[in-house]
Parts: sequence; structure tokens; C-alpha cells
Amino acid sequence: MEVIIPNGFETLMASDRDGILGEMIHLLVRCGRLAPESEIALVQALRRREEFGSTAVTNHVAIPHVRHDGVGNKLICALGRSNKGIHYDTGVGNRTHLFFLVLSSKEMIEYHLECLATITHLVRDEKLVLDMICEQSTRKLKNILAGLEGAAHVQRRSID
Repeated sequence: MEVIIPNGFETLMASDRDGILGEMIHLLVRCGRLAPESEIALVQALRRREEFGSTAVTNHVAIPHVRHDGVGNKLICALGRSNKGIHYDTGVGNRTHLFFLVLSSKEMIEYHLECLATITHLVRDEKLVLDMICEQSTRKLKNILAGLEGAAHVQRRSID
């Protein structure tokens, strides 16, 4: 698995859930991790997944995810952050700031589930989540994400 931090931990500008999903997919297309022709289908699949049930897992974190043929034969985990936060349907009224987008092919179900479990475990640590929300340095953020690397054999990578 590879945690992608587009443009050195891209600050997301969208103000709602659907906008965040579209922005993150577009960033992955822009940096060459996804094919441009899969962009619309992936955004639609993520929106359908959210209609089935919210992927917000804590007061400040959401893990939108989908298995889709448009991803190719790979697993992608991209991290995005909204400084202002958005209302993401957490059920508690707090704003969501961190978004771990998980995409995989339909065949990679075990890796997909392992990635979701690893992230869910990681974000249970409220201090860690707050550090990630507040951290301005991509280098320090990568060090924070070392917990993912140890737990799921993750390669961290920034896309500039």
C-alpha cells in the first residue's frame, strides 16, 4: 500500500462531502495515479458508497473508500486535509478535517480491508489525529504516518 500526499499534503478547498470526494479524485488524476477517463466513474462510485452509509469514523476523520475497476490493479490510500473542516455526516455535528481516501480494484478485497482496519486503528488515537490536523510540515506528517507503515507495510510518498 502507498499513502499518497498530493502536493506535499494538499489542503482541500471544497466545502462539502461531495466536493471533497471530487477534489481528491481529481488530485490523484492530476498527479498521474489515476487515469483521467476513470475520474467521473470513481467520484460517482464514492458518492453512492456514502449514500449507503457514511464513512466518517471519528469527530475529525473520514475514510471514504470504494473498490472499482477504474483504479486498475492497485491499492491507493491518499490523505487530504481541510483546514476549516466540513460537515461530513458524522452524526455528532463536529467538522471533519482528515480524509483517508482508499481505492482498490475489486480483486484486492483483502488488502482493501486491511488498509481500512489499519487506518481505523490509527485514528482512534485522538492526540495523533489532532497532530495531523494541526501539522503544517509534510516531513513531520510523514513521520506521524509511520504508524501506518509499520502496521500495513506502507510506502509513504509525496507527489509534487
